[in-house]
Amino acid sequence: MNHEIFTTWLKVSHKYTRVTRQRNFIPKQNEEEEKAKLIFVMIPGNPGNDKSYDRFGEQIFEEMSQKEFHIPTEFYSIAYLNHVELPNHLKNEESDITTHDDIYLLNDQTDHKFNFFMEYMPKNIPIILIGHSIGAYIVLKILPKLVENGFNIVKVIGLFPAVEELASSPNGVKFGGIFKVRFLVNANKKHGTLAACHKMPMLIISMTV
Repeated sequence: MNHEIFTTWLKVSHKYTRVTRQRNFIPKQNEEEEKAKLIFVMIPGNPGNDKSYDRFGEQIFEEMSQKEFHIPTEFYSIAYLNHVELPNHLKNEESDITTHDDIYLLNDQTDHKFNFFMEYMPKNIPIILIGHSIGAYIVLKILPKLVENGFNIVKVIGLFPAVEELASSPNGVKFGGIFKVRFLVNANKKHGTLAACHKMPMLIISMTV
């Protein structure tokens, strides 16, 4: 199985953000870069570290390979603003983040993830959006805006989601006819593997149209 993982710093709304990217294809030299046909985007829980989900992403690709689901796929994990310290070589670069003491509230982190999509994600490729803990809350906050802006969100998964009474929330009422929502709860809360995703409290939202 071809597998590549790399971490980079991107400017999202003029704020440096660490993003870890994995893919199961490696473009050949001197050829036009092969494009992904499926994208997973992971929104972390606290402490908002993108690298905490490296193994999770790897096991998604392992599971796909074992099931012979061969499709060019990418997995992105996005750090929270100022939850990961800037490397020294970027501290003097132009950015809206000036020090590691800058504080960003939950609404700031939510807007930041939406802006990442607007600046870096394609709209024509199917996207599976995953949120862990408070990341699931952020996912649900940005989901309506992503749909309204034309992103091809095919499924949303919340791992240990920090949400309650989704169906009766304003967004739940608004999008009740577009999304099918399921809550899955199991007492076996093993961490760290794709297989464990089916054994932990989950929220799954699938497009019905």
